[in-house]
Amino acid sequence: VHNIRNLLIGAGRGVTPVLAVTSSAAGSGKTSLTLALGQSFAAGGKRTLLVDCDLRGARLSTVCAHPQPAPEDDDASARASSG
Repeated sequence: VHNIRNLLIGAGRGVTPVLAVTSSAAGSGKTSLTLALGQSFAAGGKRTLLVDCDLRGARLSTVCAHPQPAPEDDDASARASSG
């Protein structure tokens, strides 16, 4: 993973890389690769932001132990802030 990170940094030549890890198959290692690359960039002193855009099967927050609020919690907070 560190070698992949070094290749990406070298290819960017000073430009901040934006990466997308995609696959149509479930269980192909997207979350594992994303987390490993994110940790590698952060360990190398790079500012790192991971965004899980899987609307139906988001796992990154679960793996990182940051649970997402349930949809009904989002509705309740929206009603409270608008009223």
